[in-house]
Amino acid sequence: MLDVNIWLPTTVLFNKYRIKHGIFGPILASESKGEHVGHANFIVKIDERSKDYVFVDANFEELGPKKTLDIIPTSVATEKHQSSIAPKTVRCNQFTNSFWPDKKPTVSSILFKDPLKKLHLYPGKAGVKASFEAHEDDMRAEEDRVHSIISIEHKQPLAAFIEQIQSEKRTNLDFIVSTNELELNLDKSEELQRQLGQLEKGHVELTNQWHQLTQSHQAQMRELKLSQERNTQHMEGNRTQLKSQERIQTYLLQIQNPEQSAQKQLTAITQNIQKLKTERQRLIKENEALSALKQSLESHYAQDVGQLETTLAQNKNQKEEITTAIKEVELKIDGKTRKDVAALIMDGRRRTETTKRKEQFLKDRDFTEGKQPEYTITLPTKMDGVPYYLDEIKVLEAMRKERQTKYSFIFHNCAASVKSCLLAGISEPLKKKLREAGVKSSFFTMDTIETCKSLKTWACTLQTALLKLNTQATQENELSENEPDGKVIALGA
Repeated sequence: MLDVNIWLPTTVLFNKYRIKHGIFGPILASESKGEHVGHANFIVKIDERSKDYVFVDANFEELGPKKTLDIIPTSVATEKHQSSIAPKTVRCNQFTNSFWPDKKPTVSSILFKDPLKKLHLYPGKAGVKASFEAHEDDMRAEEDRVHSIISIEHKQPLAAFIEQIQSEKRTNLDFIVSTNELELNLDKSEELQRQLGQLEKGHVELTNQWHQLTQSHQAQMRELKLSQERNTQHMEGNRTQLKSQERIQTYLLQIQNPEQSAQKQLTAITQNIQKLKTERQRLIKENEALSALKQSLESHYAQDVGQLETTLAQNKNQKEEITTAIKEVELKIDGKTRKDVAALIMDGRRRTETTKRKEQFLKDRDFTEGKQPEYTITLPTKMDGVPYYLDEIKVLEAMRKERQTKYSFIFHNCAASVKSCLLAGISEPLKKKLREAGVKSSFFTMDTIETCKSLKTWACTLQTALLKLNTQATQENELSENEPDGKVIALGA
């Protein structure tokens, strides 16, 4: 649905005659008397019944839509003699095109510079930077500036309305906080599981180190034992040889006047005894060194094993602590998954959005401030489900282009902005139908000067023409449905 809202000039001459003329009304308006030059805007409503709702919600955010709710009639199954229509609340986005100058243009720019720029006799483009306001701002702006703005509470006290919304906001906040806590607990659970996995891996590595250390130590000790046993065997052989050689030496020394051969034998035995003694000392020292090395290895082994066992004990304690922490977190998570969190986050956003929309809806429904439009002309859009309508997507695209357009009091004012957007919503097939219905071709062009009064006439003409087309289409459709052979009976036949 699209509503064109118009406030005509409030100019009054001689405190008696109101001047509603499209040109003289605005020109003669006295700001000191609280008079207005007039204004026009339009509001496009697109609710979730529309197939384009999701697309519009995602692609026209820069137009600053009012996100609210709307109550629509819907068919319900009822008993006999009861109403078959019930109210239904739906989400609704309202887009307002209210074209204002960002700063009030000077009289010289309005009367001289803009016309000269339009004729290309002065550098630059006509107009000043535009500003876009909300419909509520327009209602306040069009109120009598001499007197205070009228505010009306319709249904419930403002305090009760505020408390109702604040209560919902607190509930939503609690829901969001609990969802965040669940997400944090899932993060914590995953981190604890990761830490537990690292500890399990560390336990395996420490156990492997213990086994490797023990095996290496045992291999070293076996090697040292074998070396000591070999030395002991050598020492035993050395002792036996030394005893035998000393016995022979004693015998030879007892011989008086020994022969030369006996003397040579004694010398050789003496030398061999010395070698055996030297070898014995070497073996004794080597065994002592091996014993010292065994003690050192045993000491280092005991120290290394002690450190590993300490680390293993710490690892075990940490695993027990983390396992306990995981159990506590799992109780808080209560079996929920990331998928559940994603659904809860979406639900939280939906609740927050619904509360914001409800707040906006109740504010609009229960509270009015400022002056209502003198005329509201309603035009059908695609969402209304009639055959002939304005294309709201094309209208929104035109609104987007208006954001880049300059405001000119004469050549592109609020009325011109409204009309240009509405013209964008009239498709070529619809133009053809309107021409066939008697609308002139000039109807689809912009006038050099558009005024609130001319816009009112133009919008009413469009409203009447569309109503006529849609009524005729409905009647033809009903006749077609009622005719057995499907032929349409001409009216008046």
